[in-house]
Amino acid sequence: MNNKGSGLTPAQALDKLDALYEQSVVALRNAIGKYITSGELPDENARKQGLFVYPSLTVTWDGSTTNPPKTRAFGRFT
Repeated sequence: MNNKGSGLTPAQALDKLDALYEQSVVALRNAIGKYITSGELPDENARKQGLFVYPSLTVTWDGSTTNPPKTRAFGRFT
C-alpha cells in the first residue's frame, strides 16, 4: 500500500495517517472476530493489498531553513 500524501499540510497528513491506522485496526479486529466465531481466514488478496498494514509516516527535508540563524552571541560573565 502506497498512499503518498505529498503536498499535504502537517495537520492533513496526521489526519490521513490517523484514518489509515483506524481502517487497519478495524479490519484486523473484524478479521479476528470472524476467525474466532467461524474459523474463516482473511481473504489473501485483501491481505496482499494491505488490509492489515499499519501506515507509516516518512518526513523528508531538503536541508534548507526558513529562519535565518541568529547572529547574536550569548554568554554570561560572573
